[in-house]
Amino acid sequence: MKSGLVVLSLAAALLVACERRPAPPPAAVGTPAQTVERPSAIRWDQAGGVFEAGGVPLRTARLWTFDGSTDGFTGAGSQVTPADPQGLAVSLSDPTLRSPRGLQAPGGQFPLVLVRLTRLGQGRAWDGALYYATTTHGEGAGWLTLPLDNTPPKVGETVTLVYDMSRQRRGAPDWMQAMIEQIRLDLEAGPGARFVVHQVAIAAPPPGLVLPGAPGPIAVQAATPPTPMQPLAADLAGQLAVAAPAGGCNVEEASLAASGEGDGLGLTGWISELGAFNTSPTGFARLQGPGGDFGAEIRVDKARPDVARHFNGGDTLAASGFSQAFTLPPLPPGVYTPWVYRRTPGGWIACKGAQALTSR
Repeated sequence: MKSGLVVLSLAAALLVACERRPAPPPAAVGTPAQTVERPSAIRWDQAGGVFEAGGVPLRTARLWTFDGSTDGFTGAGSQVTPADPQGLAVSLSDPTLRSPRGLQAPGGQFPLVLVRLTRLGQGRAWDGALYYATTTHGEGAGWLTLPLDNTPPKVGETVTLVYDMSRQRRGAPDWMQAMIEQIRLDLEAGPGARFVVHQVAIAAPPPGLVLPGAPGPIAVQAATPPTPMQPLAADLAGQLAVAAPAGGCNVEEASLAASGEGDGLGLTGWISELGAFNTSPTGFARLQGPGGDFGAEIRVDKARPDVARHFNGGDTLAASGFSQAFTLPPLPPGVYTPWVYRRTPGGWIACKGAQALTSR
């Protein structure tokens, strides 16, 4: 009798153990073997690993191919996992799909966003809107566009969505003047649909490219060559030494990294006199550290409507932005401090970068 109870106890224990086993991981979502790809003026070249138009590969500021990884893309409550054998499997419970932050993509030089995907399951209603955040504003309904061809994809159909951000539907010409920090894609207007996203890119078109649905060639801004920084002259260093702190400014982005045969410095932000007019559109950028004291002119009149709105101001506050790249000689290791100055009737005003930069 006792042995029977022992056997029953062991069986019960084994049953409980089985019930407590962790649930198996979800099976990888695969792309159906038979899909139909909608013809597109921009297509994915599998052999070259690039998007191309008319046989010409497109330059990209960012390209995600999701080879066994989500590449930092996230969904707000949706299931987002690597697909088998390639891609990003998305089961929607919320429409939004976001890229990682910190893209630092110059919008004017890269005005195309490309999204190649396959629909696996029907949803409530197709959306397709693309939102984005920049170094000066977050995502919002005031900055978005739709694909040139926004025909809803059918189940089993692969499409390449092409977004012409040089003619964005709302907020133009914001993308073309901004440094893009993050993109967001709203695939559906509600939950339930399933997709595999194969590739996403922020790209530049070849010269003169005209796409179906666009009224003319895609606009592209030429890249501005970096400005060389020189050792600061003694008389100018004396003037800057007594510069008053700017009443309104922010060095929002500052980066220092090896570039070519020397180092490269990037500065983005704004500086304003907070007055009735701006004295000069040309300011001065400076970098101080153990390797020396360097400086160069910087434009401080880029459009910053967000600054004007914040201070309830007009044109002088709106024309207060800067975003410029500089080259430097090779710097010895150490900590460096960036500065941006603006001239006023009473002399220079100064904006010190809060972020110390390290040269290695």
